[in-house]
Amino acid sequence: MSRYDAIVIGGGLNGLVAATVLARKGKSVCLLEQSDDLGGMARPGMAHLLYNLSPLVRREIGLDAHKWPFATTSVPAVALNPDGAHLVVRGNTASLTDGTAHPEADRFRGLVTQLTRYGDLLRTMAEGPPPGSGAPLMSAGGFKGLLRLMHVGLGLKRMNKPDMRRFLQMLLSNAYDLILDDLKDGPLAGLLAADAVRGAAAGPRAPGTVFSLIYRMGHGGGAAVPVGGMSAVIGAFEAAAEAAGVEIKTNAQAASILMEDGRVSGVEIGDRTTLA
Repeated sequence: MSRYDAIVIGGGLNGLVAATVLARKGKSVCLLEQSDDLGGMARPGMAHLLYNLSPLVRREIGLDAHKWPFATTSVPAVALNPDGAHLVVRGNTASLTDGTAHPEADRFRGLVTQLTRYGDLLRTMAEGPPPGSGAPLMSAGGFKGLLRLMHVGLGLKRMNKPDMRRFLQMLLSNAYDLILDDLKDGPLAGLLAADAVRGAAAGPRAPGTVFSLIYRMGHGGGAAVPVGGMSAVIGAFEAAAEAAGVEIKTNAQAASILMEDGRVSGVEIGDRTTLA
């Protein structure tokens, strides 16, 4: 029997982040991964681009700007067109491969700018604890929470009524309908729709895909190629976990989760070892 404050099942990037944050808060943490390698869906061969890596996550696991071990190179998004007028998107700028602006460049820029503004509000809310569950108001943590709520409130206040109405309508709608409200059906609309469902088992007509797109825009929306590949990213997250004191066990499949009086009491792994 081994005793831990927390046992994290799965050594993907999310599992590594959860384990590291807990360990940096002073908890005794064990991370279980059933395969030989960490990284999950971010392993080389499964992923080659890095996107939506929150600066807050990097800071909370100890990989701030001064300790980030490798650079990234932003890459444009390209959509091929059967008629040869291929499309290149960099940020909120849409152009053709000959350098001329795409016919819908202005509409695209306006849509992306609007989605980014909405995404900034969602990111601010998502990165903080729910109101009333954080630190006391007069503490440093409580003051930060108050500032976060003020930022959200000001962002909402700056919206006019049509803008606010559209924001609320968007959140649970699908990317297909939203995009075709502003853009013609074609490579540019398709590229934005693909970005809305990247990494998800869903199509652009699935409810909630606008939420994913807005959230992504709030984190920059762009993709980057990390120097050293995704293995370098995984290595950085693993090193952060180890530095925080996380005990990592690979080739350790969680066979069953043990319960006692309605609460999780431990995990039994494949070799019949019980971790509690």
